[in-house]
Amino acid sequence: MKSLRRVFWLVLAVLLLAWAFLFAVLNDTPVPLDLVLVTLAQHHLSWWVFAAFAAGLLLGWLLSGIAAAIRTRRRRRDTAA
Repeated sequence: MKSLRRVFWLVLAVLLLAWAFLFAVLNDTPVPLDLVLVTLAQHHLSWWVFAAFAAGLLLGWLLSGIAAAIRTRRRRRDTAA
């Protein structure tokens, strides 16, 4: 059962990588990114999508780390009191 789960995740990862590769190849038109106050330089659409995904991943990781630290601090304070 454990090897079946490993095969499933491996196949899923390969499919996602193939999809990402196709997305990058098929979306090679340079587009500017307009952020209302500033317009960023033209890059391929796939790079903008990847940058947005990476920024969201890092922001989510940071915020969940902060939330976990606050929960741990409150738990320790409640246990000590």
